[in-house]
Amino acid sequence: MFDKKGLKSARKYMDELNKQGNASPTHYYIREFGHLPGLSTFILNGDFLQEVWGDFTQPEKRFIAHLYEQYYVWRYFLLNIRKRDNKSTCITPLQQAAFENHWDANDFFSYLLEELTTFEQISEGLDRIKNFEKYQPADAFEASCYFFLIAYHYLKDESTRMEYQNALSEALEHQGEFRGWAAAMLYKNELYEKFEKKDKDLGIFKLKATSLLEEWYINSGSGIFKSDTEVQSRLNEELLKLNNEIMSGREDFSTSIKNWYDAKNPDFKTLIKRLVHK
Repeated sequence: MFDKKGLKSARKYMDELNKQGNASPTHYYIREFGHLPGLSTFILNGDFLQEVWGDFTQPEKRFIAHLYEQYYVWRYFLLNIRKRDNKSTCITPLQQAAFENHWDANDFFSYLLEELTTFEQISEGLDRIKNFEKYQPADAFEASCYFFLIAYHYLKDESTRMEYQNALSEALEHQGEFRGWAAAMLYKNELYEKFEKKDKDLGIFKLKATSLLEEWYINSGSGIFKSDTEVQSRLNEELLKLNNEIMSGREDFSTSIKNWYDAKNPDFKTLIKRLVHK
């Protein structure tokens, strides 16, 4: 039986190879392509994806696995960056739905595959996102969804095999564009330094903390903690686990969490408050 705990992050894997003196890009790609897509994520934890997972082809599974991880980055971008960018006019029906709902990744895929099913819906979404003058690499996430839906719903037939492969290739290329943007902007903190100048200690850890707070609320509801301090302590424990995976050198996040909580922007405090027993 597959054990997710046995997986190493790519960085840890490359560090081990470096110590052995035999690390190279080839080793990394052999490892990347050797895994069945999705196993390095928590993708099978959601009921909807568990139910439909077997219907996907291997290339589709790889696309879904990566998109699953990217969803939380895209959602953070929408809720915390684009929402406050007055110059942006790029608000699509899919983005609006993300604003109004507290979806986890499993809910998001349920909406994609069960609600966005007509060719008119899909083509309208694709036309809108690609026609915006403000289109940027972050929007490639949404574009990749539409190309995937075209392939998945309308081209999975032997008579349209070439068209299916082309549409899926477009989906994967746009997904790669978004992954490149996320790697360049999020992990280097450039995006946060541009939009969150008052909180330079944001980074991937606040993104993780926010997703955890939303996940706890969705799965357990309100009143599962006795106090705000207890929530912050639990968050610190979880962020330290993430820190052990990516090896940032941080030893404690309690001060950062308190800064996020006490910031003028009330969103983070609201996420914590709704988990506390009243």
